Amino acid sequence: MIEVLRQDVSVKRRRVGRHRVQEESFSGADAVNAVYKFLRERTDNFTTTHDNNRRDKAVKVLRLFSVSFFQK
Repeated sequence: MIEVLRQDVSVKRRRVGRHRVQEESFSGADAVNAVYKFLRERTDNFTTTHDNNRRDKAVKVLRLFSVSFFQK
């Protein structure tokens, strides 16, 4: 999944406020879209309920991923 994020999500300089810029960042919507696409393409690999193709599942996966990543 990390490779999917690296390939599908564009990392670039983004404006955070009126005068502030964040270097090497990506939008959350782009990350959700990439994970959502990943989950939809591999529905047979994941055992979830009937609504496993919804975007909120992709958001949950990203939240779990970010919590485990930043706790290290």
